[in-house]
Amino acid sequence: PARKKEIDPEKKEYVAAVRDRVKKGAIKCRDRYASQTMEEIRESMAGCSPAAKTLLELTGEFIKRYQQAKRERNLVDFGDLEHFAIQVLYTEGKPSAVADRLALGYEEILVDEYQDSNQVQETLIYALSRERFGKPDVFMVGDMKQSIYRFRQARPELFLEKYQTYSLEEGPFQKIELQKNFRSRHQVLDTVNAFFYRLMGSRLGGIAYSRENALYPAGSFGEVPAEQDNRTELFLLDTGKEELNALDEEAREYTIREMEVRLVIQQIRRLTHPETGLMIWDKHTGQSRRARYGDVVILLRSISGWAEAFVNGMMNEGIPAYAQSQTGYFDTMEIEG
Repeated sequence: PARKKEIDPEKKEYVAAVRDRVKKGAIKCRDRYASQTMEEIRESMAGCSPAAKTLLELTGEFIKRYQQAKRERNLVDFGDLEHFAIQVLYTEGKPSAVADRLALGYEEILVDEYQDSNQVQETLIYALSRERFGKPDVFMVGDMKQSIYRFRQARPELFLEKYQTYSLEEGPFQKIELQKNFRSRHQVLDTVNAFFYRLMGSRLGGIAYSRENALYPAGSFGEVPAEQDNRTELFLLDTGKEELNALDEEAREYTIREMEVRLVIQQIRRLTHPETGLMIWDKHTGQSRRARYGDVVILLRSISGWAEAFVNGMMNEGIPAYAQSQTGYFDTMEIEG
């Protein structure tokens, strides 16, 4: 018989702790939100009714006054243009004669970032396409995993429906998988794919990440020393130390930020050391060389607060640095002063 695999005691303890936290969280949600009877829920909703009606009335009044103010100034915004276009392109819910004439005048309609289209845009595209004449002419490019605009009424389901129904076979409704990546070495893509295989399923992101839609290296980066280890590195900072927890929230956040900046500076110095630094391929000279400061880029989830910390920290260490700023021209210190 197969021998039962022994589990690391520390790992077993950690799993048990996580399971206990999840169970406690579920019990808290049950007690807080699932303890009311249907009658109590109806009473609670009825109690909210006056406030909800007032909010709707205020919203309607705001829209009416906002539209009136735009008419007085002879102005329209993007949303207005979309709906005015629909009024022109549709009559009683069907494409109008104007839409037919325009549709026959376009050879192709190209749509980028299709995963972030909404129903209004989809309605406009349909009116302007030749699909209803039996000649589909819309070419859409998108990536379900990059859908981030649901709060702007984006409907990634539009992309998903076509992704699931279009065929890989050549035809009027064909799906083309763009899997070749020309920007990254295989070590980068191997790491990204390893994470995505485990994280991205149909329940998270709406689409399963599989070998059929994973990214594969297709770029040419020249040769580097075979003995050089180009595998992805992961560095972790221990931010649970007692001295950090003793600080107030603002000071703790600042200190953690400074720790991360120092860690990145250490790695930049290691990678750009003139004698032992990372060897990279220079496409301009067609030769390998040591990495320099200009070869390094730091990607941040948010530049607010972080960009300034990195630029200042690196400049203080003699490392030239530049960051794209979200600050407007008229908000800069020189202009305000």
